Amino acid sequence: MPETPSLPNPFANLGPDVLRRNSKAAFWGGILSVILGIAAISLPGVFTLGIEVFIGTLLVIGGLVQVFSAFGSIGSKNWLLAGFVGALTAVVGVLFLLNPLKGVVALTALLGIFFLVSGVFRLVAAIQLRGSGKATGFAVVNAVITIVLGGLVLAEWPESSIYILGLFLGIDLIFIGLSLIAVSGAMKQAGKGGE
Repeated sequence: MPETPSLPNPFANLGPDVLRRNSKAAFWGGILSVILGIAAISLPGVFTLGIEVFIGTLLVIGGLVQVFSAFGSIGSKNWLLAGFVGALTAVVGVLFLLNPLKGVVALTALLGIFFLVSGVFRLVAAIQLRGSGKATGFAVVNAVITIVLGGLVLAEWPESSIYILGLFLGIDLIFIGLSLIAVSGAMKQAGKGGE
């Protein structure tokens, strides 16, 4: 049986003191992320609304920056179009902020559509991986789960809108937290080995 090549150590160029210090930060960041994830799953409506307000605020700020940038480049070829797109972006952000429930419904629909479309593309990519062993199987499972998630989001839409974004955020935060905790342990081990 051929020997599997070992992967390079991602922490090889870091000293033990840096690894220990960063492992603590990763550990506590992971704990905080898990706690926030549990809170988001427990109160998905609150976190869904928070996401909507955050996105609305980003749209307003991004749109205004683009408008000011366009006025700073008056005379260039596309300054008027850039200003119009910026103003439209800011208006959409204001609409999100003025009517957050409609914004949540719109975001949930976009999320469901995104999952369906990306799932189909992932399935096509998985089919192209045929013959790659486990990679093909994992890619197909990933694609199917993504398509099913998109279908579930859209099947329950608009009723699912009030909780789905917060629920997905909570699940994501928990997995991010667990990953950070695992990385923290690996950094701690690598730091011990460097002494």
